[in-house]
Amino acid sequence: MAETERLVIDHVGHFGDGVAASRHQYVYVPYALAGETSKALDILDRAVGTGQGFRAWMESDPDLDALRSSPRFQQILARLAR
Repeated sequence: MAETERLVIDHVGHFGDGVAASRHQYVYVPYALAGETSKALDILDRAVGTGQGFRAWMESDPDLDALRSSPRFQQILARLAR
């Protein structure tokens, strides 16, 4: 098990395809902080797809700094209302 996944499990419990939608927001931050951008964006995309996401927070949270330059992050962000 990757160290990042171990940290996520410690933080929010076991997850997988059946993870509750409300927990996605807590899952992608450790991946973003660990530089695992693709994994973080996959989970963020799922969270936004379930109707979650706070645009103002995503635009300003320093934990997401590593994601902001990604075109994929910008596409995900654009799906959220201003």
